[in-house]
Amino acid sequence: MSSHDEDQAGQRTDAIRQLTVSGRRLSDATVLFHTKAAEAFGLGASETKALGFIQRFGPITHRDLTERIGLKPASVTNILDRLEAKGWVRRQRSDEDGRRVLLTVVPERVETFQQKVFGPFMKRLDGVYAAFGTEDLMLIARAFDSIAAAQEAAARDLEGQDDGGTGE
Repeated sequence: MSSHDEDQAGQRTDAIRQLTVSGRRLSDATVLFHTKAAEAFGLGASETKALGFIQRFGPITHRDLTERIGLKPASVTNILDRLEAKGWVRRQRSDEDGRRVLLTVVPERVETFQQKVFGPFMKRLDGVYAAFGTEDLMLIARAFDSIAAAQEAAARDLEGQDDGGTGE
């Protein structure tokens, strides 16, 4: 390997190391932001994630939500019971099949949540995005999509794994 190749390999190793550090910082910041946002509205983190899935994919059935959120059906039922009691979600019979129950968000509640939580955040992101060209933003968006797909696959890989109570 030439010194040029070694230099490029070293630069790539450094870049991947920096991506790992930055990705971890972004992950931590995301979890903390969503935790604070949930708390500000008297919700738990799993409740806000369920709301997000229902809003994005709804009307949605309990089964579809359970598959998307990756929790056990009983846990999803508990989350939905709390969200319904707090006025965030509605359960309604399907017009097409009266046996099916569809989940929808209460639009007014979710719009208020989004305006108060994500409005200020999106303004901050506008400032971040202004520093990048359109092609850079498209590259970043593709990277985010690829990273999200990899993380979703890794989460599926973890389903059903049990450490045997060792905590390791």
